[in-house]
Amino acid sequence: MTDQDTPAGSGSGSSTEPKTPYHRLDEEEGIGLVSGKKLFSPTTPGFGHLADAENSSCDDDEDDSDHEGVFFLRSGSMGGGDSTDDMLVDIIGAGNNDNTYDGADDMRHHIMATSRLSLRNGLNLLAFGANVFIHYGIGVWGLNGILPTISEVTDTHRTLITPVDWTHWIWAVIYALEFVFVVAQLFPSYRSRPVVLQGVGYFFVYSCLAQIAWTMFFSFCMFLISFICQATNLASLCFLIISQFLSQSRNEGRLEYFLLRFPFSLHIGWVFVETAVNFSILSQHMGLSEGEQLCAVIVSLGLLLMVGSLFLGANTSKGLVVPAVMIWAFVGISVALNRPSVQIKDEFDGTIIAGVRAASLSFSIVIAAVLVPRLAFIIFKEYFTIRISEH
Repeated sequence: MTDQDTPAGSGSGSSTEPKTPYHRLDEEEGIGLVSGKKLFSPTTPGFGHLADAENSSCDDDEDDSDHEGVFFLRSGSMGGGDSTDDMLVDIIGAGNNDNTYDGADDMRHHIMATSRLSLRNGLNLLAFGANVFIHYGIGVWGLNGILPTISEVTDTHRTLITPVDWTHWIWAVIYALEFVFVVAQLFPSYRSRPVVLQGVGYFFVYSCLAQIAWTMFFSFCMFLISFICQATNLASLCFLIISQFLSQSRNEGRLEYFLLRFPFSLHIGWVFVETAVNFSILSQHMGLSEGEQLCAVIVSLGLLLMVGSLFLGANTSKGLVVPAVMIWAFVGISVALNRPSVQIKDEFDGTIIAGVRAASLSFSIVIAAVLVPRLAFIIFKEYFTIRISEH
């Protein structure tokens, strides 16, 4: 290696770190800063690979794995007045004529596809499997009659905002979509994307653990602890959604959104509903008066309406999933109160039941009145707009 080939500050026998910061693909974090111990032999301006072992100034006993990875310059000026992203695309493309890239994000996705499975990928799979096993083994099957199921506990502790039973089939859809996610995030094309590593992070694992704990405590009718677990689940999903939004790709396609983000939008929407129902069950279990329980119901319905409105106000079509779940819940509550249980009839006056039923139906209509036109506009814009391109 000539002096010209060696980065500044990494002369023979020198242990000083190079002044030019390089990046490489990291197993855990996607792309990370490379240690200054590395030597590069640039074959193209602004891009390089590790020098041969015999020419390296690193110690001979250094771990070979320390030299693995894909490296590129972080510097914003790589000559020619081109931007860093453009130069990165040109540099990578120059080395492999079989690959074409639409932009720097596409190029980085190609680089990331060469990474190995990370701890997070494995934990996502294990946590999801454990959550589904506990939910159906205990929550649905009741360990073959040893424990009461979620449905049995819900029937004995019905509230004014407990949705009709068929609404809970949404869990099957949620788990099916999250199964697609945990499988997709194992594949090289998705497992190292920022929306998975930085976006999902460990929040999905926290959510699964909180939901496992909720299933067990709810089955034992420990409503205070189960409400705390459900609130923890909700907080984990909120952090996940926000983190994914901040780390999403600028040119995110429909398939990437459906595989990596849509399942959590559906999940968080229903967990908002479940948290509200658990809060109402807790107020009932604590022996609050009819008026205090009604207050808890009004607050819960108001919060659900607020959540649906906030997501409706998002300047993206991807925020319409949660409002759709709110409509599903409000309709389910209204249908359930058409034929209230004996427990509800004994505890609340008929006018209160009718009022909550009318409020739930009205809230669903209000959200739908905004959601449907927005959805129609998005479909019309996507499929019926004539695009004119200049050449």
